[in-house]
Amino acid sequence: MDTLTHALTGAVISNLGFKKQIPGAGFTLVTASVLPDIDWVSRFFGIAAYLKYHRSFTHSLPGIIFLTIILTLIVKLFFRRADLRTTFLLSLFGGLFHLLMDLINPYGTQAFYPFLSERYAWNWVTVVDLFITLPLLFCLLLIHIVRLSPVKTASVALGFVILFISAKGICHQIALKELNELSRPVEETFKAAVYPDFSSPFLWKGVVETDRAYRIVSLNILRSEWSNLEDYRKPEINEFTQLAEKSLLLKTYLEFARHPLLHYQEVNGYHLVSWQDLSFGLRGKRGLVVLVILSDGGEIRYEHLSFFDPKLRPERVERLIEKIGNQ
Repeated sequence: MDTLTHALTGAVISNLGFKKQIPGAGFTLVTASVLPDIDWVSRFFGIAAYLKYHRSFTHSLPGIIFLTIILTLIVKLFFRRADLRTTFLLSLFGGLFHLLMDLINPYGTQAFYPFLSERYAWNWVTVVDLFITLPLLFCLLLIHIVRLSPVKTASVALGFVILFISAKGICHQIALKELNELSRPVEETFKAAVYPDFSSPFLWKGVVETDRAYRIVSLNILRSEWSNLEDYRKPEINEFTQLAEKSLLLKTYLEFARHPLLHYQEVNGYHLVSWQDLSFGLRGKRGLVVLVILSDGGEIRYEHLSFFDPKLRPERVERLIEKIGNQ
């Protein structure tokens, strides 16, 4: 989830009576709920480092325990009346809740890093989900502006969020079952997954991968129907697509991506190789894409990761080639 939602979660939980009874409880829960996102500093070491280390150690069980110990000592330093054991448990709860909230979205987290580098993602909710964020925000407004009972208001808000997340987990299983039934006629299916839609809990995107292609479909589990079926064949690997994989950024991206689709084009002696992870967007639309541009000699001249259309417009290609030529 986004950092704002994590902070709101910690703030709402602290209103369940903890703030009145435990010194520093509000500070502890809010800080513990956002502290794992401290790994954003890896962005200063380049986008490849950020992609590799974001949601790794600080979002793992060993990392949560480490951060809990550090935060407990800090809280004890500033809140002398705080009990070490109670503060530790509150910090641990906030950190574990952060981990859980990140497990349920498509970005996922390396929960057992550094022992296992596998990224776990349950794909129940979107990374930014207003059905979670807005009720938490509304709860705090009611507590601090309308002056409603903190415990009762926080209990209702958290109850709604937990119920919503649980319902999304059930919807995910229904959508996955429908996708598996739809993909039965497809030969050599070896990977199928469904991803949540930002606009509705009942809309899902299904991705079916075979050796030769990807099949994308929109699912509406409320009506038990599907639409917008699209097939994307995997292009042939060539010399330049293989040379592009020497890029550290691309290597890191391919370790992260679950449904990477290749796009290749040659323009004026430059070879544009891009990969789009279909779990974050559809082909021909904006998505999480890495672009590598090589010269005719196979030298990597440009690399970039961002949310953009992998099939670049001619005018943008011209600007990129002009930029490379001026280097």
